[in-house]
Amino acid sequence: MLRKMNDRRLNSIGMVCRRTGLKSDRLRAWERRYNVVEPIRSGGNQRLYSEEDIEKLLLLRQATDVGHRIAQIAHLPVGELRDLVEVELAILPNPIIPTRHEAAKAHATVSACLSAVQQLDTAALRRGLRLASEELSPEAVIQQLLVPLIHNIGDLWAEGGLKASHEHLATAVLRVFIEELSPEREVLAGLPRLLLTTPAGERHELGALLATAVATHAGWDVTYLGPDLPAAEIAAAARQRGVQAIALSIVCPSSPNTIPDELATLRRHIGDDTGLIIGGRGAMEFKDTASDMGALIVEDLSGLPATLALFI
Repeated sequence: MLRKMNDRRLNSIGMVCRRTGLKSDRLRAWERRYNVVEPIRSGGNQRLYSEEDIEKLLLLRQATDVGHRIAQIAHLPVGELRDLVEVELAILPNPIIPTRHEAAKAHATVSACLSAVQQLDTAALRRGLRLASEELSPEAVIQQLLVPLIHNIGDLWAEGGLKASHEHLATAVLRVFIEELSPEREVLAGLPRLLLTTPAGERHELGALLATAVATHAGWDVTYLGPDLPAAEIAAAARQRGVQAIALSIVCPSSPNTIPDELATLRRHIGDDTGLIIGGRGAMEFKDTASDMGALIVEDLSGLPATLALFI
C-alpha cells in the first residue's frame, strides 16, 4: 500500500539505498513480501520515503547483518528494532590485533614460504611455518601469516605463476600445519558446538581449515567434515551433533549458480534455530542470498569469533 504525499521531507529510492546500504531490489522485495514500509507515490509515480522509513530500513538492515531473519523482525516497531540492534552490537567482542613485531615477522615468513613453494621445497616450507608458529601468537599465525599466504598462492595459481605441482605441494603442507593448530584435546562439557565444511561443488578447503583453528581457539567444539558436502548431508550431521551453528567456506565453487540452491536447501533442513555463517573469498558474491535466509557473512577470519559469539 502506498500513502498519499504530504509536506514532510521525502527521499527517493536511490537516496534510501545510499543511506541504508540496501540494494533497490532487496528493498522492493521487503516491501512486497513483508510490507516493512509504505512509500508514498509522487505525481510522477515515483516511490518516496520518509525519514521514519529510512530509520526503520536501516535498523532492519543492521539486524539482518547480525543474523536475524527479515521474516521474523519485519513487523517490529522502530523502538523494538533499535533495542534489538543495540543489544546485539553491545555483545560483540573486540578481535585480538597482532603486534607490529608479529606483523613484520609474519610478512617475512610469507615471502619465504612463497619462495619455498615456487622451488618445490617441502622442507623449507615446513620449517618456515614451524619457526613462525613458535614465535607468533595463534592470532598472528592465522591473520598475518596463513591468510595472506593462502591468498597469494591462490592468486599466483590463477595467474599462471604456479603450476599444479606447486599448488598441490602447498596444500598438502598447509593442511597438516593448520590441523596441528587445533590439537586434539579433551572437550569440556557445555562448550558451544560448530559444524564446519564447504558446500557441494566447493573443493578448496584451506579456508575451512583456518576457520576450524580460529573457532577452536575461540572456545568452540568444532566438527570439521572436509570439503564438498551436499546440503542434506550437512544438515544431517548438524542434527546429530546438536550444533548451535554451521559455518561454510566458499572460495571458488565449480558451479557458482548452484550455491544459492544449496544454501536454501540447507536452511530449509535446519530450520531457523541453527545459526548459519558463510565466509571465504567467494562469500560476498552470495551476500544477498545469505541475508534473505538469515545467514551471516564473515569477510575476514578475525571477525569470526565475534560472529560466533552471537550464537552462544
